[in-house]
Amino acid sequence: MPDIGSVSVGLAFIRYLAKFVDPSLLTMKDLANATDVALSSASRDLDALGEVHRKAKPGLGLVAKDWDPREPRRIIAWLTPKGQEVLSALLKVFSG
Repeated sequence: MPDIGSVSVGLAFIRYLAKFVDPSLLTMKDLANATDVALSSASRDLDALGEVHRKAKPGLGLVAKDWDPREPRRIIAWLTPKGQEVLSALLKVFSG
């Protein structure tokens, strides 16, 4: 598991972070489809990447999510500044 600064990131979470390379905002459904997991799994995984994980455990703080103001049934997610730093470091590690 790569250690990027003070953040230890597993391969499953790297798959999510990699999806943010092109678009800056993604829907929960887009992330679930792109990573080939159930919507409930994507939600749980993004909670772990967010500020608060399940059962009020602290998350990694790499992703933020909220309801889409244009479509109230949809959740959108984006990288936090910390998530952008980790993604940038990961891209450097994997590019060479």
